[in-house]
Amino acid sequence: MVYELSEIDDSIAVKSALGLPPVFVSPTVLLKWKKAIGRMQGGEAYRPQLAMIGDSKTAGVASSFTGQWRFASSVSVRLAQALTARGLPASSESMFGSSGTSVVPASEYDPCRSGFSGWSLAYGAGSDGGMAGELVTTTGTNPGTFTPSVPVDRVRVFFKQGEANATTASAAVSVDGGSSLGTLAGGSSPAYLRSSVINLGTLASHAISVTPAGGAPFYLAGMIAFNSTVPAVDVLNLGVSGVKAAYHATTPRLNWLGAAQPDLTIINLGSNDMLLTGATDVMTWSTSMQTIITKAKQTGDVVLVFPAIGRNPASSAQSVLVTDTIRAPFRAALMGLAVTNGCAFVDEQAALGGRDLAEARGFFADSLHENYAGTVVRSFGLAEMIMV
Repeated sequence: MVYELSEIDDSIAVKSALGLPPVFVSPTVLLKWKKAIGRMQGGEAYRPQLAMIGDSKTAGVASSFTGQWRFASSVSVRLAQALTARGLPASSESMFGSSGTSVVPASEYDPCRSGFSGWSLAYGAGSDGGMAGELVTTTGTNPGTFTPSVPVDRVRVFFKQGEANATTASAAVSVDGGSSLGTLAGGSSPAYLRSSVINLGTLASHAISVTPAGGAPFYLAGMIAFNSTVPAVDVLNLGVSGVKAAYHATTPRLNWLGAAQPDLTIINLGSNDMLLTGATDVMTWSTSMQTIITKAKQTGDVVLVFPAIGRNPASSAQSVLVTDTIRAPFRAALMGLAVTNGCAFVDEQAALGGRDLAEARGFFADSLHENYAGTVVRSFGLAEMIMV
């Protein structure tokens, strides 16, 4: 069964598929988020930041009509659309890290990325991890380009200035092949996580390029492009395909999350931790989740998502999907973390109608990943929760 976006309306998302929304939201758990939205709606020059941390289900695996891995059809993009449709302007015009891909620029995943000839993923010592997979790096001078899908006049660039016992190169930011509009400063140790907002001059459909000076490594974490004349929430896709919770709980990656200073962080991790092959025990998983929650709560509020899975394995790798009995302790632990830390909670397994009904309704591309329709329904449920 294939759904058109227009066919998946609120009545399906909130009533038919969801039943009563299986959520926990007390009046006090989203106060920082509400304050951030109030600042924006009150006329301040403030753009609330909404970070989505997760694995392949966040990155966008299987979310397109063709079942392929596409940023443009991921839950972050759908959430921005759902919020905007409900009267809260939101944008998903950003790119971060490798998202779990093994190549640069990962244009098949995100066609807004181009160039990056001679760039590589910054694995290993000195890379400091990244916000959504590995940083991308080069010692050369070839540009990496990000072309947003809508007109923009500003870009916020996240990069690393300096590294242990070494100097990093500077880089110039330009648009449409023109001259430099601003410089991302290089430097020496210790390492600093930086972000700079560059004025692009005119509101237009720009191709935004970052061109390193060369001679030393330059590390790019990501970019957020936006229209400064339209107040909106920036929805950031920080999903990394194939990872467990411990991946996002490392200090370098958490430091980058701190640099983004999200007003709301939606965490959907556990699908890979619960797989029978290489499964993580509940206590270890809970410890990693608590580490991420603690960091995210320093700047904003948190929504914890219990991930859904389907019933029928679509491949030998997915034939080891866990039983409901094995999943139950993880759900209980996540609910406990929500109550203890004052987080909102949503059970997407129940939200999609349970494993059997979710597959019967055609919400899964395989037994692990929601398809286009399932992703849209997920975004509707999240939008309803966080509307203020």
